[in-house]
Amino acid sequence: MSEVIVQEEWRAVPGFDGWYDVSSLGRVRSWKKRNGRNDAAERLTTPRMLATGKSSKGYSSVTLHRNGRDIPFSVHRLVLTAFVGPRPRGNQCRHMDRCKANNALTNLRWGTGVENCDDKRRHGTSPDCQRNPAAKLTNQAVLEIRALLRSGVRVKTIAGRYGVTPEAIYLMRQGKTWKTLTEPRNHVEIIPVTPGNSAGNGGFVPASLAVDSQSASISKHLHHAPLAQLDRAAVFGTATECESAT
Repeated sequence: MSEVIVQEEWRAVPGFDGWYDVSSLGRVRSWKKRNGRNDAAERLTTPRMLATGKSSKGYSSVTLHRNGRDIPFSVHRLVLTAFVGPRPRGNQCRHMDRCKANNALTNLRWGTGVENCDDKRRHGTSPDCQRNPAAKLTNQAVLEIRALLRSGVRVKTIAGRYGVTPEAIYLMRQGKTWKTLTEPRNHVEIIPVTPGNSAGNGGFVPASLAVDSQSASISKHLHHAPLAQLDRAAVFGTATECESAT
């Protein structure tokens, strides 16, 4: 198997008079001596590579020196500015593979906020996708919560049952979170059951509101079981993850 050799191209970082270069692979080098001044006597014959850190948002960053000040820059910004051009107004950097550490030119684009959000949804890193590491709910749980809200169950009751804050449920009800999670084509609504009836323990059960014959068949025998004992996939359907808005 032949080995693929990736060519690395270097270009000067704009605005620094040739003291710093950035490469097409996302590396940054300096022609200045450590703590050196910007004059010819302080220029190195061989550049030194700069170590990268991480910004508060997890992106690779470097610190450049100009006019007596240390200025932090995102590496992806340096790459795009040097090889593509200045950032268009209202644009931001898009990492096409959603890996914040991959600052190769082939992985970067200038794009709108909408395009960046669509990238996150496509890769499952949007806040309203269960694959997001910060997500506390699964897609299936969100479908259940929506059904409970439609049937009039109190927000605080739902929040307690699913281990989240009431604010999280309010945001979901207002459509501000989990916007990209679509409802299954066939699903059954649920209603709260009062203590003392056949369901017992004040559980939540599906109402007999089947939308097709298959749902009707499962609704009949599940109507008398508390939510904890139900086959949730059969009752609520299976969620479609992170569909793009485009």
